[in-house]
Amino acid sequence: MIRSTLQQCRREVTRPEENKISVIVSIYNIAPYLERSLASLCGQTYRNLEIILSDDGSTDESGSICDTWAGKDERIRVIHKENGGLSSARNAGIAIATGKYIAFVDGDDWIEETMYEDMLLAIQTWDAQLAVCNYREVSREGIRDTSTEEVTLFEGREALEAFIAEDPKYQIQNAAWNKLYLRSLPEELRFPEGKLFEDIVYTTRLLAGCSRCVYLNKAYYNYVVDRSDSIMNSRKLTRILTDQIPAYEEKKAFLLSLGERELADTHQFFFYKRMLYHYREAFEQRPEGYKEFIRKLRQVIGSSKDVDWSIYEGHGDRRGDRLRLRLFVTSPLLYRMFNRCNEAFLIPARQRKALRAKEMNLICLTGGLGNQLFQYALYLTYRKRGQAVKIDDVTEYRHEKKRTPQLAQLGLFYEKASPEEICEWRDEYLDLFSRIRRKLKGRRSRLVRDMGGAFQPEVLTQRNAYLYGWWQSQRYFKEAEAEVRSTIFTALQKGLEQASQENSARNHRYLKEICSCESVGLHIRRGDYLEVEELYGGICTPAYYKKAMKAIEKSKNSCRYFIFTNDTEWAKQHFTGDGMVVVEGNDEAHGYLDLYLMSRCRHNILANSSFSWWAGWLNDNPEKIVAAPSRWMNMREMPDIYWEGMLVISP
Repeated sequence: MIRSTLQQCRREVTRPEENKISVIVSIYNIAPYLERSLASLCGQTYRNLEIILSDDGSTDESGSICDTWAGKDERIRVIHKENGGLSSARNAGIAIATGKYIAFVDGDDWIEETMYEDMLLAIQTWDAQLAVCNYREVSREGIRDTSTEEVTLFEGREALEAFIAEDPKYQIQNAAWNKLYLRSLPEELRFPEGKLFEDIVYTTRLLAGCSRCVYLNKAYYNYVVDRSDSIMNSRKLTRILTDQIPAYEEKKAFLLSLGERELADTHQFFFYKRMLYHYREAFEQRPEGYKEFIRKLRQVIGSSKDVDWSIYEGHGDRRGDRLRLRLFVTSPLLYRMFNRCNEAFLIPARQRKALRAKEMNLICLTGGLGNQLFQYALYLTYRKRGQAVKIDDVTEYRHEKKRTPQLAQLGLFYEKASPEEICEWRDEYLDLFSRIRRKLKGRRSRLVRDMGGAFQPEVLTQRNAYLYGWWQSQRYFKEAEAEVRSTIFTALQKGLEQASQENSARNHRYLKEICSCESVGLHIRRGDYLEVEELYGGICTPAYYKKAMKAIEKSKNSCRYFIFTNDTEWAKQHFTGDGMVVVEGNDEAHGYLDLYLMSRCRHNILANSSFSWWAGWLNDNPEKIVAAPSRWMNMREMPDIYWEGMLVISP
């Protein structure tokens, strides 16, 4: 096993004309997600792709979307077939693939633009047959990303061993979609049709046939998780019995046929763990047919004399699992009682002890998109410094009715703090002992607050804090400025590309206008600002905007003003004339489209809003004029929100 980094891979693919990659996309009734997936494929930096869209008898608009994209990109080939399931769709794609390499994508997921270029570079650098990458788990609950950007070369059976041992350092997984491999590697290997859990045996055979495999610990694949899939129902129970368990049995038989007894034993250890998990899940959720399922599951596991207890010998870390299995085969009731005690007392105690020993910053996400971008920029700075950091995107939005976390919607990914981590860092445990302790000794404080407007250099050296505030200064992310600018601007740009057809067409018309004239993005924020007049009132008045416009017109001719506001009627009453365009159509949920359009204007007149601050800062026009009010908030000085070169307009 050899460890390296992405930077040590080759910088350029050799003989790209000989290294076509066939990407097979399985599609069934996923019209709302398909455009995003196809845009990510067609936008790959590695261009020698054959994109095979296998439409598995979709009954929605998926098929016509495939045909439309085929008309736009000659690399796309479309298969329309009768519904046969995921395996059938993939096998149909394999049958017509002509590339030297094979890859798979599920049509409701999407990939990062350098995925196939970087994976092929790794294959060529390390003379490997197979590349596997990490993935990002995307759900309504947030983002899970465990990337380290380390590269590992597996030789011989090392990749198979890591896969069977379910080593958390290597997210190899059963999945087909995080892999790129030589088409000749699996030869006639195909996915079993008519069954779920189709990847289990396929991936095992694939890895067994591979002598050199390179693992890239970077999340190039965005895997959309539907949490409703975790809900037990009668169909899922049946499929576990008819598809999953036989697949695991076939996997074990295959490992034994290779003479890999130790790997087969490791596989059996995880098989028992998984069966006990299914038992608990079925018993707790109690779907229709769960009693019959539990009866058959007990038959699968067998009695004490049926279990191969030797798989636990010599493995001290498996003692707890052996105890659980012994309890289960003796009495499921004893097993359930043990688990309840464990979950109520032992596990929380261990978790708290581990968390208290952990050193990490948690940044609280709060406010609207503009404020969230400042918090995200601080997050990127900590990452660049090599400091452990996660984001709490739950606490401030529990009771918030008007705003939601918006970063993930833009594809700005971060490591999400777990409920246990939030509880520990905020000291919010609700058990009786913790409540008494807080009464007697007070809260364990890791809190570091933004003192409001002034840069606090000590914030950047924090290593174990809960950071609450807006952090509205470029100085917080000065050392990560290039990454912050590139990451956010690219996300906004992709947001426009992936917008719905109606939104995309309208905003592209605005963008064309903005880019063809001496455009000035003028931001007016009213709405919620009117509710807190004492903080924001009397700052961005009509007089301020007229003064800013006059200042810009001293050096710029024929200015055309594009007005972005949450009060279009007010704007139309106060800003009239041929040179005024009130931008309409983007609601609160699509505010990022306004932010992108503002950033593409040649100049900007800001409101006292973090939202328009980002538009002015992201504006890459070297001759830009960015006007801002000299007072950002009433009753608070905010000197560090201004950057050098800003045109500050006094009342």
